Amino acid sequence: MNQSAEPCTPTLDVLQATLFYLMNRYTARPTVPLAAAVVDQLTALCGHPEIILLPIQRRLYARLLNEWRARAPVVSARCAAATLH
Repeated sequence: MNQSAEPCTPTLDVLQATLFYLMNRYTARPTVPLAAAVVDQLTALCGHPEIILLPIQRRLYARLLNEWRARAPVVSARCAAATLH
């Protein structure tokens, strides 16, 4: 078990596998809820405590997060409102 992550925090490989699954589902059937799920997954990856050890992946996930937020405008508005408070 990985000792540096919080006990309830999924490992990076689990988060990445889930991201790939969601992106694959989105390519088969693009919907706003699936795009929102991808945004949530990318947010979790960007906030994972071990992502700091992987700067290239961190930059990639941050860039992808911006792109996917455009596909999920409802989620983007919710995230923007949450950060304003």
